[in-house]
Amino acid sequence: MSRVLEYFTVYSQGPTPSHHQRSCAERTTDSELFIPASLSTSTHFLPRLSALDTPHFQLLEVLLPGRSLNNIRIRRSLSHSDLETLARHGLRVTAKVSQLQIQCAVDNLNACLASLTFIAQHFVNINALGMHFVLPSGNIPPWEDFEATANQILPLLHALRHLHAFSLTTTPDPVIVHDHRGERRTAGFPLVNYEKKTRELARTITESVPGLRRVELRWHGWMQQSGQWVPISQNKLMRRVWFNAEQRRVQSSKSG
Repeated sequence: MSRVLEYFTVYSQGPTPSHHQRSCAERTTDSELFIPASLSTSTHFLPRLSALDTPHFQLLEVLLPGRSLNNIRIRRSLSHSDLETLARHGLRVTAKVSQLQIQCAVDNLNACLASLTFIAQHFVNINALGMHFVLPSGNIPPWEDFEATANQILPLLHALRHLHAFSLTTTPDPVIVHDHRGERRTAGFPLVNYEKKTRELARTITESVPGLRRVELRWHGWMQQSGQWVPISQNKLMRRVWFNAEQRRVQSSKSG
């Protein structure tokens, strides 16, 4: 957590936080993070913080007011009420959020659609959206249901005029349980068929949402380079990395 906060103060225009400020922000445990209210509300504490990657939703609630956070990643499952809280606390700033990566605990794929609808309504200027949905243990979604959900959200994605990167993933991963003849398979398909099916669905999404330059589904992703769609390495997918930090690394390597 401390590394993330320090990383983005380097790119801010304000002064570097003092050792005391850092130490207060670094007091973390697996269940909580403590920042004194007097410090978090101070105009001198991380005043120009623009990006935050954290497993602590409470930290976001604390730091959101009074700061222009436009790149957010939360690495712990949120409920739908958490999403509502996020929008309510940041009602004046959600329109400024350009990149959002979150994971949500849901009961089924229909709940995924509800969460995506809520996000599309409140984060209207977003350009990169990574949504990872955690289903109940043992609730393995069939590929057909995952595909149907992806097709249902196409109007939502199309309405997000600035969206250029999108990731939709689940835990457990969707599985193919029928072959091309519609017969049920007990062993599933080999990995190459998963990639083919995923690529076909990604093509449907990009054709419906022409502004997209990057799309990720399951464990596969593609991005547009020089007019061609090229595969994304699995270790660089949004379900594994902070998109904002990855962009900065790419830009740094190009400038270097």
